[in-house]
This record gives sequence, C-alpha cells and structure tokens, in this order.
Amino acid sequence: MAEIFHFRFPKSLLGTWRSLEDDARSQYSVSIEKGKIVVTGEDYLDGEGYTISNITYDDDRVEFDTFMESTGRVGHLVLLATSDSGKAEMRFTFTDITSATKIEGC
Repeated sequence: MAEIFHFRFPKSLLGTWRSLEDDARSQYSVSIEKGKIVVTGEDYLDGEGYTISNITYDDDRVEFDTFMESTGRVGHLVLLATSDSGKAEMRFTFTDITSATKIEGC
C-alpha cells in the first residue's frame, strides 16, 4: 500500500536556486525524498558543501540554517515563493565572528 503525504509547501520552491548577485557563490537545492523536505547547499565555484540544519517550511517559504566549515560562517536563509514560479525571494542573514583589538581606553 502506498503512503500519501500532504505537504503545506509551495511546489514552486522545489528545485535549485542561486542569487544573481555578482558576489554570490552559493546555490541551494530543495527536494522531497522519502516524504521529507531535503535541502542541500554548496559553493558552486569550488564545490564545498554547506551543512544544512533546522529546516522548516509552510505555504510560501522554506527556512534553514547553514554552516560553511572552511569559513566558520553560520547563516539563516529564508526562501520565499513569488507569483513567478521561476523566481523566489532569498533572505540570507549570517553571523560573522572576528577578533577586536583595543586601540585606546583603560
């Protein structure tokens, strides 16, 4: 007997996505495998993969956290469906950790 899964998920977000910004190097693929939403990500210039976690979704979006081991960069991406099935809005925020040097004061 076949299992039937009902997703509250916009089918238009299934596929591989990348930003058209000049400095963007990342692409993300959204698929359904064995009844679950799967997201993968990579730097498409050098092939380094992202660790993807905390995937959530609803009627018009898929959200997930990213981690790039080589840089230590942690991010959060929201992929939003639009009325054009060939486009989506991509909102990406990241945390950058760096060292600071005191230049004056006590």
